[in-house]
Amino acid sequence: MKRGKADLQINTAQTSCRAKGFPLKSPTKEDARLMLQLEQLLLMDPNQMAWHWFWRVFEPLKLRDRAAIRKAYPPGSEGQRYFDRISAFWESCGTLVKNRLLNERLFFDRFLVTPYWEALREVIYADREENKEPRIGENFEWLAIRQAKLAAPQLGKSRKLGN
Repeated sequence: MKRGKADLQINTAQTSCRAKGFPLKSPTKEDARLMLQLEQLLLMDPNQMAWHWFWRVFEPLKLRDRAAIRKAYPPGSEGQRYFDRISAFWESCGTLVKNRLLNERLFFDRFLVTPYWEALREVIYADREENKEPRIGENFEWLAIRQAKLAAPQLGKSRKLGN
């Protein structure tokens, strides 16, 4: 079978994407079902309260210093419980995406992880140190790093709606 130039370019692009770790697999109906289940989790009252608190109370303060965060939201406080709830959601998502149980292209098309990681990173690092457990938040962190790697080629390019 003779291959044309277009076939070679497509095959080369696919090989290049695979080498960089970019997924080529299209999302499945099972991925869509799992995404809808994640959406349902987000819409549950306790989770809605945590997301509301994050964006309306915590994030406007722009606390990024570990000591300041711990002072404002000590262990056992409502804020600490919200941190835990938000972190647990992203940790679960990271576990699913990292283990290829949820299509990452679909996931990252819907969710923006970076603002949460940047805001909660110091809390997670403190939890790791205090509990002497380096695995705390590891999949949340992986998810944020992965999203940044996948977004890097898009930086500097404007994305128009509908494209």
